[in-house]
Amino acid sequence: MGKTKFEALRIQNLKQMRKKICCATVFFIFCGAKPDTGFLKGCHWIKTKGGGYCMTDDRMQSSLPGVFAAGDCRARPLNQVVTDVLYGAIAAISVMKFLENKT
Repeated sequence: MGKTKFEALRIQNLKQMRKKICCATVFFIFCGAKPDTGFLKGCHWIKTKGGGYCMTDDRMQSSLPGVFAAGDCRARPLNQVVTDVLYGAIAAISVMKFLENKT
């Protein structure tokens, strides 16, 4: 909501049919804490650990060069939005550096 920038979020509880407006200037979408990595089942190039979490190095690169992971699909010590944002930023920089070396 807002005419020129994000100012609030309209939330609707479909079970109770209630609506609520939350004022904010930023927001993060939380999709869950379990990895949605079923598409990797049987893939021998990308290492995973218990629960399907992708294993990465400190640059967020998986065991397959050029494939990076961050957020809820990555094995990490702390499952919090703030750490996922950090790992996403590291992954983005790592992808840029990887692509620069390929061109």
